[in-house]
Amino acid sequence: VTVVPLAVNTEIYRPADASTVEEVRRKHHVSQHYFLFVSRVDVKKNIENLVRAFGAFKEARGFGDPHELVIAGPSGFGFASFKALVDASPVRSSIHLLGAIGEREKIALYTGALGYVNLSWYEGFGLTPLEAAACGTPSLLSDLPAHREVMGDGAIYVSPKAPEAIAAAWKRFAEESTHRREILAKAQECIMLFSWEKSARDTWEVLRGVRAPEHLFTPKL
Repeated sequence: VTVVPLAVNTEIYRPADASTVEEVRRKHHVSQHYFLFVSRVDVKKNIENLVRAFGAFKEARGFGDPHELVIAGPSGFGFASFKALVDASPVRSSIHLLGAIGEREKIALYTGALGYVNLSWYEGFGLTPLEAAACGTPSLLSDLPAHREVMGDGAIYVSPKAPEAIAAAWKRFAEESTHRREILAKAQECIMLFSWEKSARDTWEVLRGVRAPEHLFTPKL
């Protein structure tokens, strides 16, 4: 078995210009201080603890805290229960469920976010944190092998099981801009390890290695 990883096209995924970020932010009525989750809104994505951790984070920050949570992605299995949880949250007004979005909007939202947050129960590959880093945004991630294999030291890791602990890590992430910059610098080094050119070369080498000998296809005369 040969593993060929995915990659990020940095010609597409790069910081959006300020006017585009502002346009997309205003379209969705999102403040200037927000954290972003991008993926299918599904059971495996642990949206329940994402929402609960955000509520605990807001409570710790106190009255008047400007931070918001943006959840962008199509509905998946269990969406109705997640929607009910969001609607019942005491910080409902600070949570935006955007649904499916296009690439242009996704890149703009990555660019404008204070941080990308993904608390999935499991992942096959940490693509979205790489996309976020390419757009200039650091990540707070569940402590999973797939996330660590891709992002290394270029992310903050938390247990996906403990909303209060997640909220504490989230608080530091929000309050310390130097901390975010240090994490982002390491994350952007990770991007260099993944490219479609390398993935294509590795795939071609696998295909060359399993190619059957030509004489097997020589017709008998």
